[in-house]
Amino acid sequence: MITNIIQELYKLLFDALSKGGFEEITKAAYSYMKHPIVLIDVEYKVLSQVPHCPLGDPIRDTLLKENLVPSEMIWDFDNDNYVKTNRENNRAFLVDWGMVANLPRIMVSVRVNGQIKGYMGILYPDGKCAQEDLASADIIVQAFAMEFSRIMKFSSELLPLQNVFLSELFHGHINNQNQLKEWSSHVNLTLSKGYCLLAIQPTRATIDSVLLQYIHQQFEKKLPSVLSIVFDECIYLLITTVNTKSMMDSFVKAQMQMLKPILVELHLLAGISDRFDNLLDLRPYLYQAKHALTLGKLNPKCPMISVYNNLVLENILSTVRTHMEPQNYMHPTLSILEKHDNLNGTEYLTTLKTYMTSMCNSTKTSKALNIHRNTLLYRLNRIVQLTDINLDNQTTCAHLILSFYLK
Repeated sequence: MITNIIQELYKLLFDALSKGGFEEITKAAYSYMKHPIVLIDVEYKVLSQVPHCPLGDPIRDTLLKENLVPSEMIWDFDNDNYVKTNRENNRAFLVDWGMVANLPRIMVSVRVNGQIKGYMGILYPDGKCAQEDLASADIIVQAFAMEFSRIMKFSSELLPLQNVFLSELFHGHINNQNQLKEWSSHVNLTLSKGYCLLAIQPTRATIDSVLLQYIHQQFEKKLPSVLSIVFDECIYLLITTVNTKSMMDSFVKAQMQMLKPILVELHLLAGISDRFDNLLDLRPYLYQAKHALTLGKLNPKCPMISVYNNLVLENILSTVRTHMEPQNYMHPTLSILEKHDNLNGTEYLTTLKTYMTSMCNSTKTSKALNIHRNTLLYRLNRIVQLTDINLDNQTTCAHLILSFYLK
């Protein structure tokens, strides 16, 4: 009996495929399943949906009205692990948790050559989904996969030439100026000197490759003139014509104005590298952009675009903190003064820190601490007596300054 029913589904889908189009396949699947069906692509656009009327399901009705999945809903899908579960499962499964707990549905990814090209959902509001329903859903997505294969203008294995150029460049496969000129000629690009890189990621801690592809496609649509690529778990934008280093401040402000609406809408943060003139020297600037992004994500007070040049010192210090124990890099003076201050109510540690970070300038230190210069000199003398340090020694002062920054 089950075999006959499955044969009926195959016949319906075969007839739909012979007519062509996602809509025909969806209609055929709906006539068999008797449950509402929706198909979306990896850009979260609705490709087909049957029936074409509201049914009281917030997600489905929103898709029907907007013809796409709104950004906020995409983040909700990600937070509830729908995208992750789809990616990890090749078969259909029932989703009855998170935002759809009260309106369960079958979900399954549509794959072509192992790559996700879309997602299908079948609404089961009563939650009564049998094993045969899941098996039928697996058959339906095979029909969708065949249609994807038929109509796709290019797959990820056949990237547009511009994307191939960027991939070769970012992977270090373009090694000399002749290769660079040849590629520029083939892709019809005029790359003006004065480059910098922006590395972009979602604000969330976990990075999902499918989500990155979706975000990348949004950048390609919103900023079609900017070269962009997904690489090393980031979206990189290659910016050109940053004419001089002195322009960087105004350039960053301009980028903020241009990118802020997109960053806010898609919940993103960015890191920006220093300016450079030779595309063959890309590697250190990839490092700069990504580390500016990483450090910015660790600091909730950082702006949406973190500038590497403002974070060089923190990048160096964070490497020390990660790979060394504090007792191996902190100057012992800090712990001596901290204990003395706690026992005696003095402010010697703060005084020394202010003096060191003011580059041993007595006037600036006195002003910053709001004390008389004589009071400062007395405190410095007491600090020397307590710790036996030499504040005229350059190595000692450098160690103290680093220790205060590392603390």
